[in-house]
Amino acid sequence: MTGPSSEEVDRYSLRVAQTSAPVTITSRLGLAYRSRLRLVTLDDALALAMLAIAVVLVTSVGISHARGFRYGPIDEVAHVGYVERVAQSGVPPIGDGAIVAGPTQHVGATDVVLAPADPLGFPGGFVNGARVPQVEFIQPPLYYYALAPVALAVSSDRTVFALRLASVVFLLAALVLVFLAVRETAPDRPLAAGLATVILATMSGLTYTLSQVQNDALLMAMFALVFWLLCRDVPRRRVGYGLAAASGFLAVTQIVAIPFAAGALLWACWRAVAWPKSTPAVASRLLLPRLAVAAIPLMLWVVWNVGQYRSVFPGGGGLTIAGGPAGPALTDVFAAAQAAVSESFNDFWAVGFAPRQLDPRPPALLCSVFVICAIALLATGAITAARVRLAAWAGLAAAAFLSTFGTIFLAVVRSGGLSSYTGRYFVGVAVAWAALLALTIDAATARRIWLARGVSVALSLVLVHFALQFSTLGFRLF
Repeated sequence: MTGPSSEEVDRYSLRVAQTSAPVTITSRLGLAYRSRLRLVTLDDALALAMLAIAVVLVTSVGISHARGFRYGPIDEVAHVGYVERVAQSGVPPIGDGAIVAGPTQHVGATDVVLAPADPLGFPGGFVNGARVPQVEFIQPPLYYYALAPVALAVSSDRTVFALRLASVVFLLAALVLVFLAVRETAPDRPLAAGLATVILATMSGLTYTLSQVQNDALLMAMFALVFWLLCRDVPRRRVGYGLAAASGFLAVTQIVAIPFAAGALLWACWRAVAWPKSTPAVASRLLLPRLAVAAIPLMLWVVWNVGQYRSVFPGGGGLTIAGGPAGPALTDVFAAAQAAVSESFNDFWAVGFAPRQLDPRPPALLCSVFVICAIALLATGAITAARVRLAAWAGLAAAAFLSTFGTIFLAVVRSGGLSSYTGRYFVGVAVAWAALLALTIDAATARRIWLARGVSVALSLVLVHFALQFSTLGFRLF
């Protein structure tokens, strides 16, 4: 009886290596090269095509919404003033300051999306040169420092338009990052990555609102970046400096993101040292430099606040999410959570400020039906193979929602602030939701490749059709 040949041993060794090594994009491409397979399959091409469609859609809709010199929601005036203050002086504005509106034409009651009898007391319109309260001084400064070079590079007549285009660029970055995050999670399922970008791009309410001068546009991109780095580092049980820096910058993009940024980094650190269990000395050498990198952006902002306001947060009055006078505090946590879920979901799909107020229920209902069917399939074990990746993204979505909701709820209870749960605060949930929904649909159809391709393409076309209906482009697919 003779032993196995050297060729058989090599084939067995390669097979063991393929099944035991963690599956990543890099290892998948390497395997394709070694086995002389095509590096770009039909599914890869379809995924890239869906990404391209999403990019073209958001670019077109974003530019359409950004055109003109009129301010959109009233706080856009304050966001623009924040950017101009940073560009001119290098420091954030202070709470008792005011900004000067500078459109090239008179801004009337129909040019701002607020009724004349707004509860905050803002006028329905204002003339060129009017002094408007700076209500956005409470915001962390990263978005405004990122846009300051744009404000310096363009003339005053084009400032608002240029800043809106920069916000569109942040939306496009979010699309690319969610594509990479889903590819990292499921490198063998490229259709899921393409579908996730289409779902996120067709959330018309977010595209319209965040194509204006709002720091939540950068917030979406930063959430997507942290999600991607988490999907890359956590399975490998490591914490890269990229994840540490991204978490720190996420914290100084929007106050509601601070708990998630801290929790995500600490969770990744725990995973890195828990198994195999590291000694305290090794864990300290590994984690302390990364935690220091993450803390630097937030500490710089805190030092500025303490020096200016004698408080950790701007204004000296504690944690504040929304500016303006105090409103009724919403203290029923269950009612508040229900309001946050419903309002956020509606804002993701509806166009809150668009002139065409169409019914947002068709795409929302369509996605809900797919989710219900996928949950049923998951319960029956039909998509057991994808259970880990689905659970991971469900956890990210839940963590993003709970941290955002908890921060807003705490601010409402402590300061008696506005009991508003605007959907754009939950953009991190929108990114995770898009990835989770795409992975669920793909997993439910994974056993039949042509079914998966057909469902992905058909659903993409339907969602793009509804998104175009909500846009101001005046174009329809069918």
